[in-house]
Parts: sequence; C-alpha cells; structure tokens
Amino acid sequence: MNVRELLKASAAAKNLRLGKTIHAHLIVSNQISQNRVIEKNSLINFYSKCGDISSARNLFDRMGKKNVVLWCAVMSGYLHHGCTLQVIQMCRDMLTVDKLRPNEYTLSMVLSSCSNCGLLDEGLQCHGFGLKSALIYYPHVKNALVYMYSMWRCGRGYEGSG
Repeated sequence: MNVRELLKASAAAKNLRLGKTIHAHLIVSNQISQNRVIEKNSLINFYSKCGDISSARNLFDRMGKKNVVLWCAVMSGYLHHGCTLQVIQMCRDMLTVDKLRPNEYTLSMVLSSCSNCGLLDEGLQCHGFGLKSALIYYPHVKNALVYMYSMWRCGRGYEGSG
C-alpha cells in the first residue's frame, strides 16, 4: 500500500492520529519535497476529510510553488465544510498570487460557493469566465450553473411573492 492509499483509508476512517503519524513519517523520511505534489495533495485531502481544515490550510500555506490541483484540494475542503466565502477568496488569491487560471473543478466550486452565499454578481462573472475559457461544457460546471440559476430564481420568486 502506498502513502496515498494509506492517507485515503485514514481519512475514510476519520483516523486523524494515524494520518498524522503518516505525515510525520513523510517529514522524517524526507518524502515531502517541493516536487511531490501527490503526497501534498493527499495530505491536504486527508486533513480536510477528517474535519481539520486549519491543518490542511496550514500545510498548504507552508508549501512553496503551488499548482491548481493543490489550490483545488484546499478549496474542496472549505466547500465541504460550508466555508464558501473562503473558496471565493482562495480563487481570487490563486489568480493574483500564483497567477494560475482556474480549471473546471475550480470554476464549479466557486459557482457553488456563489450560489450558497447569494453572490449572484460574482456568479455571473464566473459564468462569463466559463464561457470565454470553454469550461462551461464540463458536466460538473453545467450542474453548478443550473444550481446557481435555480437558487437565484427561487430567491427572486420568494422576494416577489411578498
């Protein structure tokens, strides 16, 4: 069994102690170098799934060069735990700090976050970005758009019925 599988099993069992032991082993054995994105991503996912989003974020913040996959891993943890404003802020940071373009996973998470926060202007901007970058053709982006617009319509209908 490799490290990724061990962390995945630890997360499924919500065994924070075992995962932290694996993390410590990776540090001691110097297996977390700058170019080992798979292990870093697995650790972020592990901490997020165990509900320790602050450890996931601390690990992320201490990393050197980041890619879209690592950004998405932390955003996914925030979204899973209902921290939708952090998802939107992280996307902004990803664009400005690391100058990375969102992928289809990033876009679907940000659209979902905009829906959950009622940030329709930001959602419309994301929809426009999705059109320009051809990301709206991915099924999970389409689903996030449908959800966003259905939330908007439900909210509008509720406001107008008073």
